[in-house]
Amino acid sequence: MELEAEWPAFKNDFSIRPLYNRSLDVTPYDTYQLLLNTIGGDSWQRSGSALYYEVEVPQDGLYLITLRALQDTRPNFTVFRRITINGAVPFDEFQEVPFGYSTQMNRLSEGPQSAAQLLGSVLSALQNQPLALDKIYVHSPDVTPPMPRVSLWTAFGENIQRFIHSFRPIPYQTIGASQDEVEVWVNRPRQYVDLMQQMADQTFTPRTGIRVRFSIMPNEAKLALAIAANIEPDVALGISTNIPYELALRNALYDLRSFEDFDSFIRIYSPGSLLSYIINDSVYAIPETQDFWVTFYRRDILERLGLPVPQTWDIVWYWNETYLTVIFLEGGIQTLPMQLSKFVQAYQNLYPPSTVNIFDRLNEAIKLAGTFLNILPLLVMYFVLQWTGPGSLTSTGICSSWPTVRKVGFTATGTSTPSN
Repeated sequence: MELEAEWPAFKNDFSIRPLYNRSLDVTPYDTYQLLLNTIGGDSWQRSGSALYYEVEVPQDGLYLITLRALQDTRPNFTVFRRITINGAVPFDEFQEVPFGYSTQMNRLSEGPQSAAQLLGSVLSALQNQPLALDKIYVHSPDVTPPMPRVSLWTAFGENIQRFIHSFRPIPYQTIGASQDEVEVWVNRPRQYVDLMQQMADQTFTPRTGIRVRFSIMPNEAKLALAIAANIEPDVALGISTNIPYELALRNALYDLRSFEDFDSFIRIYSPGSLLSYIINDSVYAIPETQDFWVTFYRRDILERLGLPVPQTWDIVWYWNETYLTVIFLEGGIQTLPMQLSKFVQAYQNLYPPSTVNIFDRLNEAIKLAGTFLNILPLLVMYFVLQWTGPGSLTSTGICSSWPTVRKVGFTATGTSTPSN
């Protein structure tokens, strides 16, 4: 049973991405197209990042796991991976599986080991440990996985075909479109441009009848030069937020508010996201992506500590200050804010709303009174110590010897530079 490694069941790090490899012994392979036929490499080198694969085996038994892997990034360096089956490392050898440096795909077999209906293979990277995978084989000990071998004549023929194909125009790197095409320059990698071209050809063009031609824009600064040379595109994607403003000042952009459906279209954007592209009453660009900040919390941790979900940042800062106290004292000491947070529930338990008249029910005045009574002992103790303690203001003589108003100046030694 073989798996294409570039199709994991899931991964815990979105930065791990498929890559293309032009070697003839890597599958799948195409003479003229760049196929994403491996996964990992430089994008899979951080400690803790993992790939997961699911495999169905015919029955329980002893199986071998063979990996076709490549580590050609760090010469004279061995990288390591940990392999788990069903969430556990079956034996010590799987704790640190070595992959040495090589310029060609190597085959590494490990096992045998018992496998159930679900085989979860987790390959956890150590820090800066790049590794690329092509295939994963799960097989019995008496079966040898096929080893791709490319003959000299096959390699020679492929090189001849590539050489002839190199004289054709490179896709997405030529500019210029026909009269019935919309020309779009994209400041993104080729994989994005290829995907957008396919989506336009398969869905947008059949539905609207409008043909779209995408090209890679390696440098967004060349937009101004293209406008000066009268070879500018119809649409530019992936550019910085300051570019539309600079081009609009040169009267080089079209006012998007001229479109009839503009007002209905911009409803998908959050308020304020178009401010960078507005000059007077005209809008010259729209954002491709919208970033936003989120606050998340671990419900299991809050429940274990007996803490409610915070509603203000003051509560969060308070938790940061008292977290270690709660952990080490195991809740044995309840601080004043924690006691105050329980006042409402304690009052309602003592005076249920359904059994008391409307004047005795909990209201804002009772909350303030309860808060004041809770902090009153602390205030009394503070003022007593402040005025009678050995470090009080009265004992140091600051209050009696200083006038009501005094100007105090601080002078720094050395040279200084005035700031505007």
